[in-house]
Formats: sequence, C-alpha cells, structure tokens
Amino acid sequence: MNTLINYPLPDWIAYAFLMVIFIPSIMIAFLAKKGLNNSNTIFYKTLAFFAIYFTYVTITCNLGLFNRVFLPPLVLLYCTFPLALFLFTVVINLKIYKQFLDNIKLENLVSIHIFRLIGVFFLLLAFYDSLPKFFAIIAGMGDIITAITSIFVAKSIREQKPYAK
Repeated sequence: MNTLINYPLPDWIAYAFLMVIFIPSIMIAFLAKKGLNNSNTIFYKTLAFFAIYFTYVTITCNLGLFNRVFLPPLVLLYCTFPLALFLFTVVINLKIYKQFLDNIKLENLVSIHIFRLIGVFFLLLAFYDSLPKFFAIIAGMGDIITAITSIFVAKSIREQKPYAK
C-alpha cells in the first residue's frame, strides 16, 4: 500500500502561497467592478466576502476539522459545499449578478482563469510528498493548462473567431 509520508514543507512555499492566494480574489473583485460600471462598492463588497470566507476557512483549519481522513474530504464538506450552495442559491438569484452577466464580456470571464497558475502549488506539494502525487499532478497540470489556454481562448473570443465559443 502506498502511504503518504509528510516531509517538512520548506517555508518559502508557505510564504509564496500566502503572497499569491489573495490574487484570485482581487482579480474577481476587479472583474465584478468592471462588470458593474466601475462600482467601487461592489469591488469592496467582493473583497469583504472573500475576507470573510478565508477567515472561515482559516478558523475551520485551525480547529483541526480537516485533520481526519474522511470521504468525502472534510474540506469539501466544511468549505467547498457551503460556498457552492451559497453561490448557486443566493448569488445566482441576485439582480446585481444578472446585471453583471449582462454587462461583462465573455472574454473577461475567460481571461480571469489566468489566476489558475496558482495550481503550480499542487505540484510543489506533490514534490514534497504533502499531497498524493496522482491527485496533485492531475489537479496542478489541469489548472496550469487551463490558465495558459485561457489566454488564447480569450483572444479568439475578442477577435470573434468562428471556433471561439
């Protein structure tokens, strides 16, 4: 049986992750602002939402709620599912969300996926045996490929290529 051995993760990986983890939130906040007539209010509300969410995730992590091996993974139960439920039941029904979708260009929705370059951390964690290699390689490479191809897809949408959509 292949067991996961946790080797100490170098501090530079943790510091690098902490420096970049907020970039996607900032990018999404700028996208929301752009889609809603450069509204600073929506920009700050979006950032506040992510700050609250990251605080919640940090607290649940520090309480040790993710330490047990469980199926489905506890991080999904405590963090991902509640977020998805909130987005797909509350946010999707907001008038402001519909206004955002009416105003934002498809190329902007696609190009924001460049933030998925953060998937390189999956590969780093696999290298240091902090994540199962099989999962980390699939997730990390999937994120990296999606990030890089988003540049070309957004460009083809902007140029109205027939194959773009």
